[in-house]
Order: sequence, then C-alpha cells, then structure tokens
Amino acid sequence: MGRSCVTTNETGWLKFAARRAREEPWTLGSLLSRLAELEGTSGDDIAGELQCAAVTVRWVFLCRRPSGERFAQDVERIASRFSLEVKRLTALVRRADAVVSLAADTHDTSESILLAARDRQTPRNQDAFKVDDLGLPDAYPRDLIAVIPLRLPLAFVAVEGLTTRLMRDWLNRRRISYASEGPLRRLHGALVARGGRGIVFVDSTDDGAEQQFTAAHETAHFIEDHVRPRQRALDAFGEQIRPVLDGHRAPTREESVSSVLNRVPIGVQVHLMARSHAGAICSWDIEEREQRADRLALELLAPAKAALRVLRQSVSSPRAPEFDAAMILSKEFDLPLSAARPYASLLLHRGRQHQKLSERLLGGDR
Repeated sequence: MGRSCVTTNETGWLKFAARRAREEPWTLGSLLSRLAELEGTSGDDIAGELQCAAVTVRWVFLCRRPSGERFAQDVERIASRFSLEVKRLTALVRRADAVVSLAADTHDTSESILLAARDRQTPRNQDAFKVDDLGLPDAYPRDLIAVIPLRLPLAFVAVEGLTTRLMRDWLNRRRISYASEGPLRRLHGALVARGGRGIVFVDSTDDGAEQQFTAAHETAHFIEDHVRPRQRALDAFGEQIRPVLDGHRAPTREESVSSVLNRVPIGVQVHLMARSHAGAICSWDIEEREQRADRLALELLAPAKAALRVLRQSVSSPRAPEFDAAMILSKEFDLPLSAARPYASLLLHRGRQHQKLSERLLGGDR
C-alpha cells in the first residue's frame, strides 16, 4: 500500500464527516465517490491509487475540489498537507472530473462529444505553432502526461494495445456512451471531450517518446477543436449557450441560425474518427485537423525557438545532414524519429530563409 500519509488515529467523527462530504458537490468527497460508483471501486482502491492509508482518503474527501485557474495550486496544497504525490493526485482528480462530466445525462450525447483519434498511419505535416499561454516548463524533454493535467482539464488513461473497441468498452463501463462508426482498428491514442473536459487515451505498449507525442497530439485536438470553438461560442452568445455546448438542451432556431452566420460551432459537433479500414483519413477537413494537431504537438514538446537553439549549438554546418539534426532533436526533446525527421528538415530549411522563422511557422502576422 505504501507509507501511511496521516498518523492521526481515525475517529468516528472523521468517518461521519467523510460520509457527509459525499453529499456536498463542492468537495472532493462528492467527486471521488461518484467516480468510485461509476468505476465500481471503493475507498480502498482510491487509497491504493494514491499510495496512502485509507484514513488519508477520508481527510482528502473533506477538501474543496480543485478547479479553475487555481487547480494546480490547490492540488499541490492538498498533496503537501497529506504527503501525497502531486502527479498521482492530479491524475485521479482529472480522471474523476472528466468521467463524471462525460457520464452526466445530456440532451444528445453523440452530438456534444468530440472524438479525435491518432491512428497508426496518420501522415504528419510539421509546421509548428507557438504555445506560450500554458506556461509549460522550459526544461526538456517535457513530460506532458504529468504536466498538462495541472494546466488543462484533461485526464490521461493508458490502455494496453489501444483499439477503438477497447476505448469504447472503457467508456461504456463508466456509463459514457457515444456514436462510433467504422471498423475495429489500432490507435496510438484518442480524445473524448465534452463540457470543457476531456480524456486522452494512450497506448501503453508504445515507447515513451511515442506516448508523449500522442499526449501532445491529443492535447492539441482538445485545445483547437474543443476549447477554442467552445470559447468562441461563449464569447458570441454568453453564458446562455453553455447548456447547449454541454449537451443539456438543443439550440433554439435563432441560435442555430446565428451560429451558421457567425461560424461558431454551437453544438461542438465534431467527429474525427471517420477513417478507412486501413486507417487512412477520408475527408480533407479531418486531414487538415490532424496535421494542425501534429504542428501544435511539436510546439508543445519542442518549441521552434528551443529546437533551433539546440540545432545551432549542435550542428557544425548549416548544410549538415538532416538525419543528424533529427537524431539531435529526438535525443534532446524525446521525439519519435518519425516526427523528428520532418521537423528537422523544416527547421533547417526555413532557418536559412531571410524571413523570420517564427513568421513562417506562425503564418505571418498571426
């Protein structure tokens, strides 16, 4: 089980308080109890996941749910108070938040859930985007599976030999249903999101670099295809549109018309799993989204400025073989070679141009 996190003897009042906490929606007790109900687990399982004593779980139940901009600070404070590992507590809370949100009753589940998958045969286009607003650490390589949940409402779930069927079964066991079409196929990873929260599935049989790239790719889908469209809708229509985005009611005729005119995807009705039997992408819209997700993934793992700095310090000649540059990027940033090779080619080629690299990568004045 691991070390005991709290030395205070458990008392009757603590048991009573923990039970009462389950009835208060603002507490971790309410959230974690609901997760245990959906997953068919118990307080002992939660203690095992956190590697602490069962009594500690009851104390944790009394804490306020971390949320919003203070999420990371709240988690770190709770972890410090009860001698828990921040990474474990973060992973548990994010999974609970996502599962409980996705399992909630909705007006039409299939139309309000975003599905995005990273197939094992998806082509990559490596133009990178700048990402500064997440406040990611400058140390490399980055462990996004540990860091991203502290900054975004995303949970990462490792599944051995991930397939579309295993993902569906995992969701269905937690009373999360969705409309999925197409044949069974292997995946590197997948994203399921609704209501501003998401679950990223990662194939645990992939090596570490591949898993981190998958995490970055699906995080990019969450930002570009869920969070940003959702925020555009909220900016355009205000809080009154939130129940529509969350799938709790259908849009009115006026809202539907306005969303078309303003190009705001009110229902966030995106389905990115329309692939052929071999995993090839069947529509240009999906291919463009996948390429955009890979571009943003590279910026999350190996920002262009940092990557160029490493190449300038390590590559003796501006005309050095691209394979050498790819190996350097792969080692420094823990990128899969399949991603590092075209990225190195892009950086070396554009680094020789007169136009600023940032302008080329970001598309001019963006």
